[in-house]
Amino acid sequence: MRLSTSRRSTIPVMRRLLRWAFNGMTLVSAALLVATCVLWVRSYFGVDALFCRSETDQIVFCAGGGQFALQDIENYPSYSSLKQGWQTRRDPGSRAVRDQLFWNRSVSGGGNPFVKKPSNPYRLGFWWGTLLNPDPAMPGDFVVIGYIWPLSVPWGILPLLWLWRFRHWLRDRRREHGLCPACGYDLRATPDRCPECGADPATRRAT
Repeated sequence: MRLSTSRRSTIPVMRRLLRWAFNGMTLVSAALLVATCVLWVRSYFGVDALFCRSETDQIVFCAGGGQFALQDIENYPSYSSLKQGWQTRRDPGSRAVRDQLFWNRSVSGGGNPFVKKPSNPYRLGFWWGTLLNPDPAMPGDFVVIGYIWPLSVPWGILPLLWLWRFRHWLRDRRREHGLCPACGYDLRATPDRCPECGADPATRRAT
Protein backbone atom coordinates (compact mmCIF):
# COMPACT_ATOMS: atom_id res chain seq x y z
CA MET A 1 0.00 0.00 0.00
CA ARG A 2 1.51 3.29 -1.16
CA LEU A 3 1.34 6.44 0.89
CA SER A 4 0.14 9.68 -0.63
CA THR A 5 2.68 12.41 -1.43
CA SER A 6 1.39 14.71 1.32
CA ARG A 7 1.53 11.94 3.90
CA ARG A 8 5.07 10.97 2.89
CA SER A 9 6.16 14.59 3.26
CA THR A 10 4.77 14.82 6.79
CA ILE A 11 6.66 11.75 8.08
CA PRO A 12 10.10 13.48 8.19
CA VAL A 13 8.51 16.47 9.88
CA MET A 14 6.93 14.28 12.56
CA ARG A 15 10.22 12.47 13.09
CA ARG A 16 12.01 15.77 13.48
CA LEU A 17 9.43 17.01 15.99
CA LEU A 18 9.66 13.77 17.98
CA ARG A 19 13.44 14.03 17.97
CA TRP A 20 13.26 17.63 19.24
CA ALA A 21 10.76 16.64 21.92
CA PHE A 22 12.96 13.74 23.01
CA ASN A 23 16.05 15.96 23.15
CA GLY A 24 14.14 18.59 25.14
CA MET A 25 12.85 16.07 27.67
CA THR A 26 16.35 14.59 27.93
CA LEU A 27 17.78 18.03 28.67
CA VAL A 28 15.19 18.61 31.41
CA SER A 29 15.85 15.16 32.89
CA ALA A 30 19.60 15.79 32.88
CA ALA A 31 19.09 19.11 34.68
CA LEU A 32 16.89 17.44 37.30
CA LEU A 33 19.47 14.66 37.69
CA VAL A 34 22.24 17.20 38.36
CA ALA A 35 20.00 19.15 40.77
CA THR A 36 19.16 15.96 42.70
CA CYS A 37 22.84 15.01 42.97
CA VAL A 38 23.73 18.52 44.17
CA LEU A 39 20.95 18.37 46.78
CA TRP A 40 22.18 14.95 47.91
CA VAL A 41 25.73 16.23 48.43
CA ARG A 42 24.57 19.46 50.11
CA SER A 43 22.41 17.48 52.54
CA TYR A 44 25.51 16.16 54.33
CA PHE A 45 26.65 19.70 55.21
CA GLY A 46 23.33 21.17 56.34
CA VAL A 47 19.56 21.02 56.01
CA ASP A 48 17.75 22.62 53.07
CA ALA A 49 14.08 23.37 53.65
CA LEU A 50 11.41 24.39 51.15
CA PHE A 51 8.05 25.73 52.37
CA CYS A 52 4.89 26.19 50.33
CA ARG A 53 2.05 27.71 52.36
CA SER A 54 -1.55 28.31 51.35
CA GLU A 55 -4.66 29.32 53.26
CA THR A 56 -5.58 25.74 54.20
CA ASP A 57 -2.27 23.87 54.58
CA GLN A 58 1.44 23.96 53.84
CA ILE A 59 3.97 21.63 52.28
CA VAL A 60 7.38 21.32 53.95
CA PHE A 61 10.32 19.59 52.24
CA CYS A 62 13.54 19.08 54.22
CA ALA A 63 16.75 17.43 53.02
CA GLY A 64 19.55 16.50 55.42
CA GLY A 65 22.02 13.66 55.90
CA GLY A 66 21.23 12.04 52.57
CA GLN A 67 17.54 11.78 53.44
CA PHE A 68 14.47 13.89 52.80
CA ALA A 69 11.18 14.43 54.61
CA LEU A 70 8.04 15.69 52.87
CA GLN A 71 5.21 16.76 55.16
CA ASP A 72 1.73 18.05 54.39
CA ILE A 73 0.86 20.18 57.42
CA GLU A 74 -2.68 21.27 58.24
CA ASN A 75 -2.28 24.80 59.69
CA TYR A 76 0.26 23.71 62.27
CA PRO A 77 0.85 26.55 64.81
CA SER A 78 4.67 26.47 64.65
CA TYR A 79 4.54 27.55 60.98
CA SER A 80 1.79 30.15 61.38
CA SER A 81 4.30 33.00 61.00
CA LEU A 82 5.23 31.98 57.45
CA LYS A 83 3.89 34.04 54.59
CA GLN A 84 1.83 32.43 51.89
CA GLY A 85 3.78 31.25 48.88
CA TRP A 86 7.19 29.65 48.45
CA GLN A 87 10.06 30.11 50.89
CA THR A 88 13.43 28.45 51.35
CA ARG A 89 15.74 28.10 54.32
CA ARG A 90 19.22 26.69 54.88
CA ASP A 91 20.44 25.47 58.28
CA PRO A 92 24.17 24.70 57.91
CA GLY A 93 26.21 22.49 60.16
CA SER A 94 26.33 18.93 61.42
CA ARG A 95 23.99 19.66 64.32
CA ALA A 96 21.14 20.53 61.96
CA VAL A 97 21.82 17.32 60.03
CA ARG A 98 21.75 15.22 63.23
CA ASP A 99 18.49 16.86 64.34
CA GLN A 100 16.87 16.15 60.97
CA LEU A 101 18.00 12.52 60.97
CA PHE A 102 16.78 12.11 64.55
CA TRP A 103 13.36 13.46 63.55
CA ASN A 104 13.23 11.10 60.56
CA ARG A 105 14.09 8.08 62.72
CA SER A 106 11.65 9.05 65.47
CA VAL A 107 8.78 9.32 62.99
CA SER A 108 9.53 6.27 60.83
CA GLY A 109 10.94 4.01 63.54
CA GLY A 110 7.57 2.62 64.60
CA GLY A 111 7.65 3.65 68.26
CA ASN A 112 6.26 7.16 67.88
CA PRO A 113 2.86 7.38 69.65
CA PHE A 114 1.77 10.19 67.33
CA VAL A 115 2.11 8.07 64.19
CA LYS A 116 -1.15 6.53 63.02
CA LYS A 117 -1.20 2.78 63.46
CA PRO A 118 -0.37 0.46 61.84
CA SER A 119 2.99 1.98 60.96
CA ASN A 120 4.30 1.16 57.50
CA PRO A 121 7.79 -0.34 57.03
CA TYR A 122 10.32 1.09 54.58
CA ARG A 123 9.61 0.05 51.01
CA LEU A 124 12.25 0.61 48.31
CA GLY A 125 13.94 3.18 50.55
CA PHE A 126 10.77 5.16 51.31
CA TRP A 127 8.45 5.41 54.29
CA TRP A 128 5.06 7.11 54.49
CA GLY A 129 2.49 7.53 57.19
CA THR A 130 0.27 9.97 59.04
CA LEU A 131 1.21 12.05 62.07
CA LEU A 132 -1.75 12.46 64.41
CA ASN A 133 -2.65 16.01 65.39
CA PRO A 134 -2.79 16.80 69.13
CA ASP A 135 -6.22 18.28 68.42
CA PRO A 136 -8.51 15.33 67.54
CA ALA A 137 -10.78 17.68 65.60
CA MET A 138 -8.00 18.43 63.08
CA PRO A 139 -6.76 15.96 60.47
CA GLY A 140 -3.31 14.41 60.66
CA ASP A 141 -0.24 15.34 58.65
CA PHE A 142 0.84 13.08 55.81
CA VAL A 143 4.60 12.43 55.85
CA VAL A 144 6.96 10.80 53.34
CA ILE A 145 10.56 10.01 54.40
CA GLY A 146 13.22 8.46 52.23
CA TYR A 147 16.71 8.58 50.78
CA ILE A 148 17.57 11.26 48.25
CA TRP A 149 19.64 9.19 45.81
CA PRO A 150 16.73 7.01 44.53
CA LEU A 151 15.07 10.22 43.32
CA SER A 152 17.82 10.50 40.69
CA VAL A 153 16.99 7.13 39.09
CA PRO A 154 13.95 8.31 37.04
CA TRP A 155 15.85 11.38 35.84
CA GLY A 156 18.72 9.22 34.56
CA ILE A 157 16.64 7.05 32.20
CA LEU A 158 16.27 9.52 29.32
CA PRO A 159 19.94 10.65 29.38
CA LEU A 160 21.03 6.99 29.20
CA LEU A 161 18.69 6.38 26.25
CA TRP A 162 20.08 9.51 24.56
CA LEU A 163 23.66 8.28 25.02
CA TRP A 164 22.69 4.88 23.62
CA ARG A 165 21.12 6.48 20.52
CA PHE A 166 24.09 8.83 20.09
CA ARG A 167 26.50 5.87 20.25
CA HIS A 168 24.68 4.08 17.41
CA TRP A 169 24.38 7.30 15.40
CA LEU A 170 28.14 7.89 15.75
CA ARG A 171 28.94 4.36 14.58
CA ASP A 172 26.71 4.69 11.51
CA ARG A 173 28.22 8.06 10.65
CA ARG A 174 31.77 6.68 10.91
CA ARG A 175 30.87 3.79 8.59
CA GLU A 176 29.44 6.22 6.02
CA HIS A 177 32.75 8.09 5.94
CA GLY A 178 34.92 4.95 5.78
CA LEU A 179 36.07 5.17 9.38
CA CYS A 180 36.35 2.52 12.07
CA PRO A 181 33.03 2.42 13.97
CA ALA A 182 34.87 1.71 17.22
CA CYS A 183 37.68 4.29 17.28
CA GLY A 184 37.19 6.46 14.18
CA TYR A 185 40.43 5.44 12.41
CA ASP A 186 40.54 5.84 8.61
CA LEU A 187 39.91 2.39 7.06
CA ARG A 188 40.26 3.26 3.38
CA ALA A 189 43.66 1.52 3.22
CA THR A 190 42.68 -1.44 5.45
CA PRO A 191 38.92 -2.00 5.12
CA ASP A 192 38.98 -5.53 6.59
CA ARG A 193 40.40 -4.70 10.02
CA CYS A 194 41.26 -1.56 11.93
CA PRO A 195 45.05 -1.30 12.50
CA GLU A 196 44.51 1.09 15.40
CA CYS A 197 42.18 -0.93 17.68
CA GLY A 198 41.93 -4.28 15.85
CA ALA A 199 38.14 -4.09 15.42
CA ASP A 200 36.47 -5.94 12.53
CA PRO A 201 34.06 -3.55 10.74
CA ALA A 202 31.93 -6.46 9.56
CA THR A 203 31.50 -7.70 13.12
CA ARG A 204 30.66 -4.21 14.31
CA ARG A 205 28.06 -3.88 11.58
CA ALA A 206 26.41 -7.12 12.70
CA THR A 207 26.15 -5.93 16.28
